[in-house]
Amino acid sequence: MRGKLLKSIDISLFLWHSDHYSLKWKRGFNKTRGVMLLYTDESDSINKCRAGLSKGWVIANHILVSFHVAFISSVLSVPGYVQNKAEVLRFMFVSHETILSLLFWYVTFHVGVAWHEMGHYVSAIRLSALNTALLGNAQKNISKPFWIRIFWYLWILILIPFGKLKGVRKTGLEYHPDAPYNLAVSAAGPAASQKMALVALPLAIVLLTAGLMFDVRIAIYLGRLFLGLGAVGLLDFLFADPGKYKEFKKREAAAKRTADKIETSTAKRTKTWKNRVKQIKEIMVNTRMQKVKLPN
Repeated sequence: MRGKLLKSIDISLFLWHSDHYSLKWKRGFNKTRGVMLLYTDESDSINKCRAGLSKGWVIANHILVSFHVAFISSVLSVPGYVQNKAEVLRFMFVSHETILSLLFWYVTFHVGVAWHEMGHYVSAIRLSALNTALLGNAQKNISKPFWIRIFWYLWILILIPFGKLKGVRKTGLEYHPDAPYNLAVSAAGPAASQKMALVALPLAIVLLTAGLMFDVRIAIYLGRLFLGLGAVGLLDFLFADPGKYKEFKKREAAAKRTADKIETSTAKRTKTWKNRVKQIKEIMVNTRMQKVKLPN
């Protein structure tokens, strides 16, 4: 009986360390309130696969979507002297424009992958979830002044797609942060891609509109590049790391509601206590204090 009990305890400890999201209660921290609180897991069925980009998704989005946007958008650069379909196809696929389209294709692929994975990587550093062997050096880099950190971010963007950054694992066409499962880290990739889409797509619209209206070729080229980045970023936000961003936001909202309830309850108790002190003081003055007239 004792042996079975010890075995059961060992299994429980293993589950605790290997998968803390399977626990019924979890500890959360609300940064704006500074309140430590406990909340229940509303979705024990959430997929706990590793954060990052899978091979199938990299092929579907970062390679194929980038390719289609780069080459189809080259139609916007077709000069006025091109008259028929054969000339259009020749311009798109057998001319200097082909080299530019290939360049846009690669830049979109490279930046899309790197930006998404950098979201996971930076979040893992800030939450101290990165591989402990790499965490110390990474935390030193991320704590440097902003103008120095910019160059570090650029260096990360260059290294990630080649699998040369320690902290992001590359296996074939799959990319994953070197960190155990963490919902906040998993949600950081889609959040980074969302920001890229929110910046790139409006820029693409403005640049393409201005380029076509005023026949500014450089604006059209930049618009095409930002269009590819925005499209890939939007699809990454919607479909990469499926469900993680939504679940993270749901848990953040639940933690905030609980913190607000605690704050409101504390304020009510404080107010009640102050009123009670005032009442006690009045009772002491009116019923327990006696006036004594001393002779001159």
